[in-house]
Formats: sequence, structure tokens, C-alpha cells
Amino acid sequence: EVYVQGARSWQETLGSRCVSIFLLPPSLEELENRLTGRQSEGEASLRTRLENAHSEMALAPTYDYLIVNRELNQAIHDVQSVIVAERSRSARQAQMLDSLGI
Repeated sequence: EVYVQGARSWQETLGSRCVSIFLLPPSLEELENRLTGRQSEGEASLRTRLENAHSEMALAPTYDYLIVNRELNQAIHDVQSVIVAERSRSARQAQMLDSLGI
């Protein structure tokens, strides 16, 4: 898990070698329900987290991929699919292409 500040730093440092994925809740209401359901923090802390989440979600368009976490297993599958696709990009397969004389 990397927060938006860390992701921005990695994007600046790694440039095109950095592949970023932003996980979104299906809605702000659902995010609040999930956080409330955990009962892991007080009301003030919960409000702060929701405010921070809203401002962080404004940065989602700066990421390479957006995945909506409607259902955990599907979100995991979607992240894995991004990883497989990125590893398969021809630009990342230079050594394989060289070995084939391409």
C-alpha cells in the first residue's frame, strides 16, 4: 500500500517505468459504510479519513489504471490482470526479443 504522496514521488522518480493503480470505492457512501463497519476508529478520526479520501480521489486521473473495488476478489483479479498485462508489454520484453533475433 502506497499513499498518494508516495505514488507521486515514485512516478516522478521512475517516469514511464512506474505503473500506478488507484483503487476506488464504488461510492463515497460505500466507503463510509465500510469504514464505519470496521469500528476501528472514533467519529472524528472517521471524518478526517473520509475528507482525506475525497481529496486523494481527486488525484485518481493521474494514475495509469483505476480499479473500482466493488467486490474484493474481483478487485484483486483486476490488479493481477494489470500486472500481467504490464509484464507482457513488448517494451518490457526486450531481452526475449533479442534472444529471438527480433
